[in-house]
Amino acid sequence: MACRGRVTNGTIVLDEPVDWPDGTRVLVHVGPPTTTNETAIPASDESGQSSDSARRES
Repeated sequence: MACRGRVTNGTIVLDEPVDWPDGTRVLVHVGPPTTTNETAIPASDESGQSSDSARRES
């Protein structure tokens, strides 16, 4: 699942504006928080190469 924003103090902050029609209902799945390092620095394996499994804060 792609991350397209974050939840801060109960407010959803999207990375890009979305123009939804009036009456659109939005469901947001919120998982456990991740560490700041995961959002700023991609995960790497022991060889120092970036891993595609890095998660962004949501």
